Amino acid sequence: MRTGKFIIGILLLCCFIRMVIGEPCTVPSGSMEPTLLCGDRLWINKLAYGGRFPSRWADIPLLNVFTWIRPLRLADEENHWEYRRLPGYSEPKQGDIAVFNSPADPQLLLVKRITRVVKKGEPLRIDRRTLLLYRSLILRDGGKVMDDNGWEYGEDEEELFELAMHDRQYRDYKSGVAKKRFMDDLQRAQDAAMVKSGFDEETIRKYKRAKADPIIAPDKGQILWEVSVEGPSMAPFVGRKYQHDEVFCYISTPWGEYEKIFANFTGRIVEVCAQQGAVVNKGDVIAYLERTEFTA
Repeated sequence: MRTGKFIIGILLLCCFIRMVIGEPCTVPSGSMEPTLLCGDRLWINKLAYGGRFPSRWADIPLLNVFTWIRPLRLADEENHWEYRRLPGYSEPKQGDIAVFNSPADPQLLLVKRITRVVKKGEPLRIDRRTLLLYRSLILRDGGKVMDDNGWEYGEDEEELFELAMHDRQYRDYKSGVAKKRFMDDLQRAQDAAMVKSGFDEETIRKYKRAKADPIIAPDKGQILWEVSVEGPSMAPFVGRKYQHDEVFCYISTPWGEYEKIFANFTGRIVEVCAQQGAVVNKGDVIAYLERTEFTA
């Protein structure tokens, strides 16, 4: 009996924490890069602005399991209770990162930065002609960028508007610059943790190389990690994965040829020894690749 009460108490406490104190969520898109990356895990602090009261049964933890039954779910979707919130200890401010339900899909949480705060009672005017003009400019200019790069517009042109609102972040996200920056920062943090534990840089380098195989330059020439006109050519980030039959890099030889260097085995980068544009001699190590068994 005591065990049952204890379990019920734990469940009620979990419900209280999720509804009033906070809950985890995952960043669903790259619109916040480089501040936040797609897939990052966040903790929503509901005490800041005040927890929101449920608007229907599906919003209540534990009770929402009954909405899996189709007739109950359809009935629940027709009922919406009055919008109310608990008082919070702060007010939304410009620059804050906010999490809210998508108007198109209430089950989807969106993560955005607040760019303007409209006070209660303050009129918010939207000029329809200005709005239509803004949309036409987005379609004209942003659409050309999307088409030239072969990027999809997304449902309801969502990706197109992400480009319009966060031009640099979106381009970095699509080109891989943002991911490279994040992985490089992560590797530096891991190296710093090892240094703090008493390892010197040379020991860390030897440790990484001991688990990996070197990719050797077959000829003298200039290293080109990518040959692309759609985005910046750059060295891969540490952790970048390669298939055995994938082109690892190119060497621009003195006699004017581009020689393809293949990975020859499936693995991931643990160290890059030659940056984009670096000149290597025959036999130099370009990078170290750790063998893996991934198939994607």
